[in-house]
Amino acid sequence: MNGIAAAAGISPGSLYQFFPSKPAVADALVERYVRDMHAMHERAFESRDEERPLEHRIGGIIDVIVEFQKANPAANALLAGANVSAELALATEALQREMCGRVEPLIASVAPGLSRRQRTLGAEVSIQIVRALMPMVLSASQTAQRAAVKELKRALVSYLTTLGTETRRQPAP
Repeated sequence: MNGIAAAAGISPGSLYQFFPSKPAVADALVERYVRDMHAMHERAFESRDEERPLEHRIGGIIDVIVEFQKANPAANALLAGANVSAELALATEALQREMCGRVEPLIASVAPGLSRRQRTLGAEVSIQIVRALMPMVLSASQTAQRAAVKELKRALVSYLTTLGTETRRQPAP
């Protein structure tokens, strides 16, 4: 709390007027990040024209996500690993469902033959690909970061293209 107060340029006593404990600070940050992530999801998935090539749609989405992650480096650590209140834990679960709900139509446009369950699984796998590669992207030098982002986009496009190819190979039920 002393470090937070010092960074804010206020006394620890002033900080305690607003936040009675470290968990209260964490909860406030989580609330802010959840709100900001909703806005980021809106921006990432706004008007992703299905007529555009998949590479362009994925590229735009990933660019927005990377920009958010670079601007908010503590967001994932706090949302994924913090001991937050049950209410905020539900909010982060809601973020996961929201992101899946935004990825599923993209998958449906690439692989229209998938069932809803298969689209949901594909969305979850896509999100995990991004999560798995994001630390590499964020910790890289600027030059290496561009290459890492390119590879992240390529991995997602390859995965989604494979989903579409697999559904075309499957016999109709």
